Amino acid sequence: MKELVFEKSISRDWGVIYSEVWHRVFTVEFKKQFNWSYTEVVFEVQNNTTSVYRAPLEHIDGMRQFILKKIDKNPRWMQEECRVVERQVDYANKLVAAIERHPLESYQRAELAQLFSKLIEQNVKLGPLFVIMLWFPIQMENRPEAIKYKKYIDQAIETRRKIERIGPIIDSFSQRIASLCAKQLKISIELSRYIKYDEVINYLESDEEIDQTELEKRKNPFLITSEGIVFETIREYLTRRGFKLAELNTSATTEVKGRAAFPGKVSGVVKIILNKEEFYKFNQDNILVTSMTTPDFAPVIKKCSAFVTDEGGITCHAAIIARELKKPCVIGTKIATKIFKDGDVVEVDASKGIVKKV
Repeated sequence: MKELVFEKSISRDWGVIYSEVWHRVFTVEFKKQFNWSYTEVVFEVQNNTTSVYRAPLEHIDGMRQFILKKIDKNPRWMQEECRVVERQVDYANKLVAAIERHPLESYQRAELAQLFSKLIEQNVKLGPLFVIMLWFPIQMENRPEAIKYKKYIDQAIETRRKIERIGPIIDSFSQRIASLCAKQLKISIELSRYIKYDEVINYLESDEEIDQTELEKRKNPFLITSEGIVFETIREYLTRRGFKLAELNTSATTEVKGRAAFPGKVSGVVKIILNKEEFYKFNQDNILVTSMTTPDFAPVIKKCSAFVTDEGGITCHAAIIARELKKPCVIGTKIATKIFKDGDVVEVDASKGIVKKV
């Protein structure tokens, strides 16, 4: 096995529970369902944002090879798995809707624990196929074999359109459950996003107190790993585990390059938006700079004159929305959120995939 070099893959405004779910998907559920998995995926939590670190050797090369072998062995594999995950997501949506027919406060704690556990387990179960539909089209970009597998790539893209909203729904629901527990325990709602899944279940099932001191500690940066929550830097943890962190030099840089998702050339004022809590600061015709857009970003995308992302390929959410709305967009810069800051005036040349300070 080659040495694993990790790099930041995505950043989202997930709560701890949803981050725990995805760590389990990558490191446990993939192995359970497909006898293939990631060695490690690390979730770095700070400033209400979760950054996910993965090794491209596994996340890009490894997963792509795993999927292509499945398709070569069974040409109907992708179509069959698309149908499976669509049914799984439909069930999860119906389960959320069924639970929300009554106010969460109206449930007996034990009953709510049972329902919440069922929902989380369903999300873990659908997780591997969700990841495949999301990432396989991106992993095949600029690959010589992409033409051969175009039908399967298109199937994944279409399925992703149908299932992508489940993520924000589950994360939001999880944070509501955590907030309910915090309220009943007279813990600050601000701390509820740091509550773990087992702490919720233990409280609901056994009336076990949630340690507020521990939650306060989690206001500081921490990692969600195969060892649980650890208070180390990403570099410290990876080094201790025998892995490496990719070097990223952003010093003295005033320009970033990415891929053109939709052409156009505009100038404007930058607003860095990393989560929904920051939407309030976005003004009409600002330039949106973010890690990656999600369906929740619709209000700010409608206002922006152009948008720029760290992540993504030509089939990512931002690229699809840019083409639909015909707005200039540069994707996959990797470092735009590090280089620019609120108030910078930049020129977005989306025809060339270049964004620079002016």
